[in-house]
Amino acid sequence: MRLSRSILARLGAPAAFVLSAASCGEAPVEAGNRLQLQFSPLYLSGFGVSHFDVTLYSGPWTTGRPPVLFEAKCAGYATDAPSIGPLGTGSGLTLEVAFYADAACTQPVLRGGRGGIDVVDGSPSGTYFVPVFPTGGFRAFPQFDPALRDAAAAVTCSADSDCRIANPDGSYQLSAVAYCDAGSCALPETAYPLDMVSPRAFHTATALPDGRIAFVGGVARQFPDSPGALLGTDETVEVFSPGSMTFEAVDVQGLQGQRMAMHDAVLAKDGSIAVFGGATQLDLSFNAGGATAGLVISIPEKNLTSTENVLQLASRIDLATERAEVGALPKPLVGARAVTMGDGKVLLTGGHTLADGNLETTATALECTVSAGAPPACDSLGALKHPRASHCAFCEDAGCDSVVLLGGAATEGGTASDVIAELYDGDSFTSVALGSGDLQSNLFHPTCAGGVVAGGTPELGAPPAAPPLVLSVSDVVSGVAASGLDAIDSPFRAYSAAVALADGSVLVTGGLDETGKAQNTAYRIENGEIVDAYTMAAARFGHTATLITAGPLTGAVIVAGGLSTTDAGGFETATGAELFLP
Repeated sequence: MRLSRSILARLGAPAAFVLSAASCGEAPVEAGNRLQLQFSPLYLSGFGVSHFDVTLYSGPWTTGRPPVLFEAKCAGYATDAPSIGPLGTGSGLTLEVAFYADAACTQPVLRGGRGGIDVVDGSPSGTYFVPVFPTGGFRAFPQFDPALRDAAAAVTCSADSDCRIANPDGSYQLSAVAYCDAGSCALPETAYPLDMVSPRAFHTATALPDGRIAFVGGVARQFPDSPGALLGTDETVEVFSPGSMTFEAVDVQGLQGQRMAMHDAVLAKDGSIAVFGGATQLDLSFNAGGATAGLVISIPEKNLTSTENVLQLASRIDLATERAEVGALPKPLVGARAVTMGDGKVLLTGGHTLADGNLETTATALECTVSAGAPPACDSLGALKHPRASHCAFCEDAGCDSVVLLGGAATEGGTASDVIAELYDGDSFTSVALGSGDLQSNLFHPTCAGGVVAGGTPELGAPPAAPPLVLSVSDVVSGVAASGLDAIDSPFRAYSAAVALADGSVLVTGGLDETGKAQNTAYRIENGEIVDAYTMAAARFGHTATLITAGPLTGAVIVAGGLSTTDAGGFETATGAELFLP
């Protein structure tokens, strides 16, 4: 396993503001070990910050909160670079911060944290950069700004204080932790070590039992002579650790260099990740018609490196050992959907496959067993009631004894059949009739989460035409359009990402609108109503949105990867990841 950035930035700069556990005000620097912090973004005064909490824990924060080493509650905010202590020594510590707009600390405006902190005996422990995020909104993970580095280098100095001159509004011309280096100001290259290892879109994100999130596959690279052709990243697996707020590439033995996109991955009962199918290259273009534009995803028989494009792989990834057991499906599949059922078996349904050089939608239904030390073993369950691909597959009940398949059914002509849904009860597949409401039988590429269907297209390659729907499944399946659609721009979208939040509401992020433009807005549906709309840090589609279940920012959502659109009608990879904090 390797870090995508160096975690530590060691400056050893003197503290501008001191916090101790006994008192929350300014005081002389005490002897012993202290921790110098730098909050990011700078200039938190612009968020109306008045007071803040800071807590340092004795180790990494995974599924449980570690013991407290240091705690200061409701301290007066005076600088973006406080010092805390005195402290004992320790390594791999975790820091949590919360900022408030009022002196009583009842109005939270920012939260943040990071891990991987070391406290060194007998000397200041250096400066650690701590990302903070606004409550009720989105913010990108901080990245190092080369322009700020260049601005610092242009300032002459004789002492560190020359590089920290404050503006009248309390902001800094450079940084609270800029320092003087041989007559010129400097900032550490490791100021912002948080960034995804690789761009990726149409990838998967799997929440692990220890709270980490594993990103697998996705397309990243464009060919100069074929701008719509996207090749899968060779950084096949990377992991986000919410306790340390860092991304790491994982060299999984058996998967090095394997490229895949539009595959599916699920958490197996033993804590491993089961990965199925995919394609190494996707060709994207727009099917324009007047003011509308639908995304066309073509999957060639061979990619531009002249190798087989549609994958037959069935893999079991064990991140504890960083090994993968790689096997084969009965046929190549891309766009299949996998669900781990209550008995531990994985249900794999549908997808596209190649037949005589042509891509066709399949009625494949497989039951896969995932066991330690072996690749997934998949056996046929017969056939679905109708071929379908890039559909939704989700558990009908809490124990996942039954699975609902929704949308994605296609005829030879590319239009939907009347079989909008079917139910698998562990023994057989049964057609589910379409009930009354706003759900139509023609629904491709739907996004499903928490009982909500967020958009879709009426035909393959068509613009989105379905509003966000609240779904109900019984003897029939029906959907009612969420109320409050006028609260959001472009309610008709495709290739969004959605996730159920801890309070039961559903957050829908990004997507392509009916003009073929990637959206930088998100909205939240609660009790069938759109109750909040947000502006994201970046426009993206083909991304993932995953709930964080451990660490200082438990309950937040990490939105990762995807593609954005250009004014010229092309595609480019979306920048890194961003975080939504409820």
